[in-house]
Amino acid sequence: MGLETARGLIGRWVPRRGAGFRGPKREVDMRWPPTIVCGAAVLLAPLWLWRPAFQCYYLRLDDFVYLSRGRLAANLERGAMTPHNGHLTPLFLLETHLVARAAGSLEALPAFLGWAAFAGLAATMAGVGHVVARQTGRVDWGLAAMAGFGLSTVPGPALLWYSASQALLTGAVVTAMLAALELWSARGWLVALALAVTLAAAAPFCWSAGYTAGLVGAAYLCADARRGARSAAVALALASVLAAALAWTLAGDAIRESTRLARLSLTDVGVVSRILDHSNQAVWEKLVFNNLGLDVRTTPGQATVLSGAVLAAWLVRRFRAQTGAVRSLWNPLTAAGAAIVVINYMLIFSTRGRSLGYEHLRNLGWYDAVPQIGAVLWVAGVWAGPRVPCWHRPLEPPSPRGLSCAVAFAALLFIMQAPRARRILFEYDGMAARVARLGAPRNALAIDWPARASEQRSALARLDRIERDQERAPVSRAELARHVSQLNVPGAPPDLPGYRLVDLVNPEPASRQRVDH
Repeated sequence: MGLETARGLIGRWVPRRGAGFRGPKREVDMRWPPTIVCGAAVLLAPLWLWRPAFQCYYLRLDDFVYLSRGRLAANLERGAMTPHNGHLTPLFLLETHLVARAAGSLEALPAFLGWAAFAGLAATMAGVGHVVARQTGRVDWGLAAMAGFGLSTVPGPALLWYSASQALLTGAVVTAMLAALELWSARGWLVALALAVTLAAAAPFCWSAGYTAGLVGAAYLCADARRGARSAAVALALASVLAAALAWTLAGDAIRESTRLARLSLTDVGVVSRILDHSNQAVWEKLVFNNLGLDVRTTPGQATVLSGAVLAAWLVRRFRAQTGAVRSLWNPLTAAGAAIVVINYMLIFSTRGRSLGYEHLRNLGWYDAVPQIGAVLWVAGVWAGPRVPCWHRPLEPPSPRGLSCAVAFAALLFIMQAPRARRILFEYDGMAARVARLGAPRNALAIDWPARASEQRSALARLDRIERDQERAPVSRAELARHVSQLNVPGAPPDLPGYRLVDLVNPEPASRQRVDH
């Protein structure tokens, strides 16, 4: 019986001599090639939006701290569990180490780190597009969601500063977790659920925003009608809690010192009110006005009035609509999107907001990169309404009309965001703190980009020569530090805790390394 079954299976899938494969032939749908081309164009469009920065990527401040801890394997082993500015990021340090090994030299590092930051952006774009396309069953909606994240200037500061690209790495992990949860919802594969739990536990070690990953996944599953979703939601939340407990055990004192958590008291009504006000302002300033290409400053009262107007309009619609129409706002996309926005901003303003205040945090644009993911998911979920996920069949290519609409949306978004991208590049130096007067000639500022990047690469090349000299004629560690301290590397911090420029240079000759290993 078993032999006959095996012969039957072989006969079904292997053609006999002189015969072709059995069954109808599947023709390639010719709508896929233009869809793939448009998707690749959307993925690469941010390179054109931020082209002055990528033509001469520049390292600054905390970049040198992470390089001093992650470039060399010995430093990576010692510094992986040492937090910086309250962030315990061993996975980001591992990425830095791998990119530095691929670069081969310090002079080539700026360009390689720039491409690593872009890879994080592209991975997050692909993850957001996949989640939206799978949840709605529309590939064109997935392309629009990719554009909504990648062509917005909101995640720009996280892309232009390598240290801030931790936010993009975290976003890629969170979207991969949601994709794994969608696969589990579709197929019921426990491997996919295990992968989602693993990613939820790993996200905090990319950046502190990753502590919210488990709660985001739990919110997504609570909006899912699948049997066992709530048990899986508990497992995801527990994974984040255990990751937080591990991080606190390894570096709790250092994290508490840098974030001043000991002074936080949520029983203080004034503290809670400030957290809510700041979160409300950030939603309107960053996720609404910045996505429209506008730089707007609000007061807590103005943000409250705007939110109250939107809430009132929704309540009026709720009382007029039927129950089914009201529930259209509650689906996995809206649940996950709202959780990402609310929980991340609450986390930021309950820690950083205590010591820095919103007036300072307004300028730290990389804190808005992960909430931007939530904004895109929430808008896609509201637009989709109570659609049934098309898990039981493969995705179909979009119609010419749908593809045209997605491309038109991406082009419109690019046109709207280009002026603000230029302001970020030339008025805010790729970050968010103003470095030039509004009346300053922009051409003069543009010339500074290639000049300072060239100066930085020249200084890093001198460090490469010192490292090669150390391989040929080794000197003591103190003598090496004295040589390195005489260099002026543009962008390097003069003094930061846990950082020394000499840590970028390998103190051991290559021959001794081969013997030791």
